[in-house]
Amino acid sequence: MFSKCIYDILSKYGQDVKILIDGIILAKTKAFISNLNFKNSSSKKTFKEFGEVEEGDYLYIGPEDVRLDLFDASYVFINTENEEYLLKKAEKVYLKNDVIYIWAILSKHIREV
Repeated sequence: MFSKCIYDILSKYGQDVKILIDGIILAKTKAFISNLNFKNSSSKKTFKEFGEVEEGDYLYIGPEDVRLDLFDASYVFINTENEEYLLKKAEKVYLKNDVIYIWAILSKHIREV
């Protein structure tokens, strides 16, 4: 039930993203991608329960049915209309026993020409 609410919010307000491995599109969905900002800008790194987060990383929040947590992160790319990101780490977020969304850390990827 709660995952349906999150899915509806993502569908209405999220941006279009494509999930790719080796150039093959695995999924098209809607997600939120946002720059991770820190209160203490003098620190280059901060430690969270999720793990080490570096300056310049991005937060991904996506639907529970696009399971980024099941893939080897070094091969997964997330494309938006204007940017390409590399998956660093992903985890499921639970409410009681139900996965309600996927939370991930991304870094910008610059393609070599």
